[in-house]
Amino acid sequence: DNLKAMTTQDTQVLQQNSNELLQEEIRRAIRERLNKFTFPCPHCREHIKDEDFGKEQQAFHYINEIVRKALEEQIIPQ
Repeated sequence: DNLKAMTTQDTQVLQQNSNELLQEEIRRAIRERLNKFTFPCPHCREHIKDEDFGKEQQAFHYINEIVRKALEEQIIPQ
C-alpha cells in the first residue's frame, strides 16, 4: 500500500511539474508573439513598432501587457 500511495503521489508531482512547464511554455510563446506585435500606419502603410516612439509614447507595450494577461487567463486555467 505504501508503494502504491507513493507512486500515486509521485504521479501527481510529475503531473503538477508537467502542468507548470506547459504553462510557462505558453506564457513564453505569448510573450514572443506579442513582442512582434505591430500596427499598420494609416498614412504610409508601413508597420509601426513600439521602438518607433519615445518612452513616454510607448502605448504598444501597455496594449501588449493587456493582451498577454487576457490570453494567459483564457489559455491557462488557474
